Parts: sequence; structure tokens; C-alpha cells
Amino acid sequence: MQKHYDYLTVEELAVLIRLTPGTIRNKLSKGGGTLPQCTRLSGSRRVLFLMSDVEVWLLKHKSLD
Repeated sequence: MQKHYDYLTVEELAVLIRLTPGTIRNKLSKGGGTLPQCTRLSGSRRVLFLMSDVEVWLLKHKSLD
């Protein structure tokens, strides 16, 4: 049985964390900085973010307001 993984695109991540896609791409071009871990598909420039990694990142960076 195949596992199913949920991925977010740069645009979907941008909506979720309230940054522009351009800001995310800029951060990625500088090494990713404070973004969740990303995956680049072989033979493609497309960047994807595994939803489980994003969820962990969100919990870790949650504001203590």
C-alpha cells in the first residue's frame, strides 16, 4: 500500500503563514532561513513543503500572545 503525503506549494504556504509568495521565494534563495523544511522535486524547480513539517514548524514558531 502506498503512503499518501500532503504537500503545500509556495503559494499555499504563503496564505497559511501570511507572507507573500515572493517573500518565501526570497528566503528560499538565501537558504530558507526561518521557513519549514522544503523538498525540491528531481528535475524540477518546484518547491514543496510537507504538511507535517509545516505543522511542526507552526507549533515551534507559535506566538505566545
